[in-house]
Amino acid sequence: MTKMIQCISPVDGRVYAERPALSLAEADAVVARARAAQSGWAERPLDERI
Repeated sequence: MTKMIQCISPVDGRVYAERPALSLAEADAVVARARAAQSGWAERPLDERI
């Protein structure tokens, strides 16, 4: 069974959104991909990033 992460509305206490949580391995892979992509992104000129 996949653990779900719920976003609860502060207005009325109802579940606003619900998404499956990542496993530790999946989260590590996402972070690794983001770190790898960031260096290439940072090298781009500001004009391109805007």
